[in-house]
Amino acid sequence: MEEFNEIRDYEQLRRLEGRKSSIELKPLGPAAKDEDKVTFNEELITNESIHKPSELTPITRKALFGSFKLRRELKFATNEISTAKYTLVTFLPLSLFEEFSKVTNIYFLVLAMLQMVPSISITGAKPMILMPLSVIILVSMVKNFIEDRKRQKSDSYENNSKALVLQPEGTFAAKEWKEVHVGDIVKVERDRQFPADLVLLSSSNKGICYVETKNLDGETNLKYKKAAKETIQLIKEESDLKSLRGEILYELPNPLLYSFEGTLHIGNSIISLNAEQLLLRGSLLKNTSWVYGIVVYTGAETKVQLNSSKAKPKRSIIEKSTYSQIIKIFVIQFFIGITCSGLGLLWLAINPAKKTYLEINPSANADCQAWLSIKLFASWIFMIVQIVPLSLLVTLEVVRYMQAMRIGWDGAMTSRRTQEAASVQTSSLNEELGMVNCVLSDKTGTLTCNVMTLRKVAVGRLRLGVVGCLLYTSD
Repeated sequence: MEEFNEIRDYEQLRRLEGRKSSIELKPLGPAAKDEDKVTFNEELITNESIHKPSELTPITRKALFGSFKLRRELKFATNEISTAKYTLVTFLPLSLFEEFSKVTNIYFLVLAMLQMVPSISITGAKPMILMPLSVIILVSMVKNFIEDRKRQKSDSYENNSKALVLQPEGTFAAKEWKEVHVGDIVKVERDRQFPADLVLLSSSNKGICYVETKNLDGETNLKYKKAAKETIQLIKEESDLKSLRGEILYELPNPLLYSFEGTLHIGNSIISLNAEQLLLRGSLLKNTSWVYGIVVYTGAETKVQLNSSKAKPKRSIIEKSTYSQIIKIFVIQFFIGITCSGLGLLWLAINPAKKTYLEINPSANADCQAWLSIKLFASWIFMIVQIVPLSLLVTLEVVRYMQAMRIGWDGAMTSRRTQEAASVQTSSLNEELGMVNCVLSDKTGTLTCNVMTLRKVAVGRLRLGVVGCLLYTSD
C-alpha cells in the first residue's frame, strides 16, 4: 500500500510493471455485508493494464458518500495539517542537529573538547570557549522556537476554521476543518476557502462557479469551474442532498494541480469527472453565492499539501557569505598555528639548554618532539582563537529577530484593505527583503493587478478625465 502512495506520474507506474498491487479499504465492523466492502483484488500490472496516463488503472481509490455509518469505517487521512518543523519531543534533537550542522559551531565544539585535555590546554583543562558557544546555540534555538510557534498557531487557526458539513438529518452544521472527512458533502459560501479538495456537485449559478487560486499558483485571474450536468439535475434544492447516496472512484493523491479523473456512481448512473469539477483546498470561491461539493482529498493528501515541502533551514546570501569568510579565517588561523609552532620548535632546537625553566630535555626522542609540536600547535590555536568573530554570530541572530519585530510594528507595512500587519515567518531572510535577482513573466497580468482605472473619456465634444477621485471636464 505504501508504494502506491508515492506514484506521481505515468513513468513511475511503468516502472512498477510486473509487480502486484493490492488495495483494500475494509474495517467495516462485524455486521457489514460482503457487498459493502470496498476491495481491490490483487492484480498484476502489465503492459495490457497500462494504456495511457489519462486512463484509470487499478491504482485508484474508492470513497462513499451519503452512507454516514458505513463511510466512517473507511480509513483516510485526517484533514488536520501541520507545517511546523518541531514538536515537543523533536525540538531539542532537531535543533541541536541543525545548529551543529553549521561549520562554526562544530569548530568551536572541537576546540572546547580539546581544551579539556590537560596536556595541551592553556585554560587549566576547563572548556572556557563552551560558554560563548552555548549562548550562541541557546539564542538560535529560542529564535527557532518562537518562529515555529507562529507556524503552529497558523496551523491551529486553519484546522479550527469552520465549514458547513451535511448532517444525517439533511441540514448543514458548522464543523471544524480538522473534523471534515473524505465523503462529506460540504457547502462553501462566497469569499470562503475550500476546507479540502472537493468535487463540485452544484452551485447557485446553475452549476457554474469561479475560484481564485492565487494561494496555489499566484494567478489573480478567476478560474472557471462547472459541475457535471447529471449532478446539476439531481440537486436542485438543498433537501435533495439528504437522499443522495453513491460512491466515487478516482485517482490516488498526487501533486498535479490541473489533473483529475474519476467516476461518480449514483444509482445506475455513472458520471464522468475531470479537473473541471475539482475545487482545491486553499482556493477561494468568488462571484458565486454557494457551492456543494464532495470531499475527495483531505489533510496531507490534498494537492496543495503534496506540492508544499517541509520547512527547511533557510540561509540568506549575507549569512552564506559570512560563513565562507569565517572558513577563510579558519584557514588563516591554521597556517598561523603551523608557522608559530614551527618557529617554536626551531627556537627550542637552537636553545635547548639555555632556558632551564622550560624543563626541556635535550636528549628527547623523536616521539617526544612530535608530541611537543602538537602541544605548540594546539597552544597557538587556543591563543589566537579570538580572531574568529564568535560574537558576530550572536549579534546577527539578535539583530534579525529585532528586525522581524519592527517589521510587524511598522504601520506603513499594514494592508489598507484588511488592516492586517506584516508577519515575518522566518527572520533568517530579513536582509533579502525586496531583493530581486530575476523577473520571469509569461504575460502582463503577472506583474500588474489586472485593474483598469478610468483616465479620460470623450463623448462627442465632451471630454471627461479623472484626477484622484474627482471627475473634471476639459474644454
